[in-house]
Amino acid sequence: MVSSIGLFTQKKDNSLDFHTNDLFKIRIDDIDSNGKTAYLATQGNGVVAFGDSIFNITTKNKLTNNIISEIHIENDSTVWACSITGLNRITFKNKNNYTVNTLTIADGLISNDINDIEIINDTIWVATKKGLCYLNKEVLDEKINAKVLSLVIEKIVVNNNDYSKPTGQFNYDQNNISFKLQAVSHKNSKNIIYQYRLKEIDKTWKNTKNRIINFSSLSPGNYTFEARATISNNPNDKVISYTFKIYPPFWKTWWFYSLCSFSFICLVYLFFKIRVLSYNKDVLRELIRLIIKRLKRKEQIYKFRSNGEDFKILTREIQYINSQGNYLDIITDKKTYTIRCKIGDFINTTPDKLEYLRVHRSYIIRIDQVSSKGKNWVIIKEKKFQLVSHI
Repeated sequence: MVSSIGLFTQKKDNSLDFHTNDLFKIRIDDIDSNGKTAYLATQGNGVVAFGDSIFNITTKNKLTNNIISEIHIENDSTVWACSITGLNRITFKNKNNYTVNTLTIADGLISNDINDIEIINDTIWVATKKGLCYLNKEVLDEKINAKVLSLVIEKIVVNNNDYSKPTGQFNYDQNNISFKLQAVSHKNSKNIIYQYRLKEIDKTWKNTKNRIINFSSLSPGNYTFEARATISNNPNDKVISYTFKIYPPFWKTWWFYSLCSFSFICLVYLFFKIRVLSYNKDVLRELIRLIIKRLKRKEQIYKFRSNGEDFKILTREIQYINSQGNYLDIITDKKTYTIRCKIGDFINTTPDKLEYLRVHRSYIIRIDQVSSKGKNWVIIKEKKFQLVSHI
C-alpha cells in the first residue's frame, strides 16, 4: 500500500506494517511488481526497487528526474518510469547491473511531462500533458546504437575573417579564433554533442551542442585544437586536430631583446669612449672602478708621514700627485703634502687604487677629480695635464 507518507504492508489481520527504510519515507505515487520485485515511483528518490534488497535508481544513474509519477513493468527485465522531464527505460541484467535509456522531445515525444505509458506489441503509447503520442520501440535501439560517422573542421574564423585552409601561423593581434565543426550521423543528428579542448591548456574535454567553438584573446604560443563528437555517450574514436601558432609582437621576440642588449652595449661603449677612453683606455678597469665606487660608499682614508708628522686625509680630497725624484707632492683641496715615495709605488699604498691613473712620468691624477678632458689632455682644478704617455 502506498501513501503520501511512505509504504505500508497490509497483514492478514488487516493491520498495517509501516516500512522504516529511509527510501520509503517520502510520497509514493505508484507501485508495480513482477512477482519478485516491487518498483515504486517516488517524489524525490527516483525509482525504488523493493525485493531481496532495497535500492533506488536516480539521476546519478542517468534517470531523467528523481520525481517519478508512474511505473510500468514490461517484463522481468524491463521497467518503464514516467517523469516530468522524459520517459525512462530501465533494463536489468541483474539487480546490480542495469542500464537506463531515455526518450524526450528530441526523440519524437510531444512533451517531456509524462503521465502514463502502455506497451502494445512493438509500439510505445505515451500519455503526456499535451496529449497522446506513440513511437516504435526501435527508436530507443536506434538512439543507443547511433554513432557519428564523420567529423571535420568546416571553417576557421580569425578576427571575423573566414579561412577555409589557413596557414596555421597568425600575428599576435590575430588571436580571436573560432572553429566551425560539422559532424555527420545517419540517426539522431540533433543529439550530437561536440567535445573539444586546446591540448596545451585543457587537460579535460568540454562539451557543447554548438558547432562553433570560439577562443578569444589567446596569448602568443603554440596550440593544438582537438575535437570529437558523440551521440548518447558513444564517442567517435576519431579525434580531429589543428595545430597553429600565434607569434608574439616584435618587442617580445628574442631578436628584439638581442638588439636592445646590443644597443645598450654600444651606448655604454660610446659613453666610455666620450667620457673615459680619452684618457683611460682600459674599459674593464673603468667598469670595475665605477661598480666598486657605487658599492663602497664608505669614506676612504689615506695615511702617510710628512716632515716627521703623521697625517690622515680623505682620499677624495686628493687632486693629483706630482713626482719630484724620490719625493712626491700630494696636492689636495686644502694644501700640498710632501712624502718620500717613488711614483711607481704610490698607487699600491692607497686604499682605493682604481681611482688613480698615471698619465705622465711625473703625474698621477685622481680620476674623479677630472673636470674636463680632451684627446691628449685632462684638467683638474684648472691645471692642465698633457697625456704624454699612458703608463
